[in-house]
Amino acid sequence: MTTPGFGRFLAEAGKHFTKLERESVIEDDVLSNPDVLVKDLQSGDSFRIRSVTNEEGKGRTLGFGYRRLKDSEQHLPFKVSPTLQLSVLLDMLVPMLAPEYNSDEELDYENPENWSPLVKAAYRRIAEAMTEATDLKLKPKEQAKLWKERHAKHRKAVDAVLKTVREGTLTTKSGDMIASVEITAAEGEEE
Repeated sequence: MTTPGFGRFLAEAGKHFTKLERESVIEDDVLSNPDVLVKDLQSGDSFRIRSVTNEEGKGRTLGFGYRRLKDSEQHLPFKVSPTLQLSVLLDMLVPMLAPEYNSDEELDYENPENWSPLVKAAYRRIAEAMTEATDLKLKPKEQAKLWKERHAKHRKAVDAVLKTVREGTLTTKSGDMIASVEITAAEGEEE
């Protein structure tokens, strides 16, 4: 019987070594067959953690006990929050949206009488796009794509700006790690 906390200690140690592995950048898949002996020094129990392999080279690990896929690049849209993007855009548009805007005074934007024709048109178009997306039960990416196809009046310019913003979200993703292991008691094995 292992000492209470043995499993948790192994999990924490595993996190440490996994972090070290992820810090190294790899350009090709890594295949290996780790073979580890773990001993609980308080109870004296020993365990062997060994790779499960197959000679056919099948499965997610391609027949090895461990496989790390090569690092890849991917876009992470949350790196640039939609709220930040919209805030910057609206801040630039306020002089065009608010008639006779004076930065020293506070406008009551909840009162539609203070909305310019451009603001009213923008709200109407947003509401129509939301209604259309809801009626068609579209996913977020599909919503934007459909809207641009059907309604965008400046699609090329919008796409160019979105591409520039999207390029800012490109990041390197550490390759996935897959393991196939078996754990056996290691009684009688040499240390």
